[in-house]
Amino acid sequence: MTDEAKGIPSQLMVESYLRNLAWQADDGTRYTLDDVITLVHGNIRTFAGKVRELYAQEHGWLIEKKVEGGLPQIWWGKNGWTTNSADALRLARREDAEAMIKVFSEEDAIATEHHWG
Repeated sequence: MTDEAKGIPSQLMVESYLRNLAWQADDGTRYTLDDVITLVHGNIRTFAGKVRELYAQEHGWLIEKKVEGGLPQIWWGKNGWTTNSADALRLARREDAEAMIKVFSEEDAIATEHHWG
């Protein structure tokens, strides 16, 4: 006795049913399973691309000295203050940068977020 004869649908019947199934959006647009899969796949690819782009950059928190007029920008580096952000001490979290500012009692310094890449 076959599965169909027992009342159990075959995989082909289930796939056919799902392909003809449609969802209606709030705006009245009808979407088939293929439409939904295409939308989800596209959104996942877009999201994954943005995540790759974000993590391709270096990211860190710097200790920046507040300078009257804002220029030049000066950051704390391993050899003291520097005007080159690439030489600045990079911290993973804002909290870490703020803690370092307190340790050094730098009242005219702030934690600033930077991206390199």
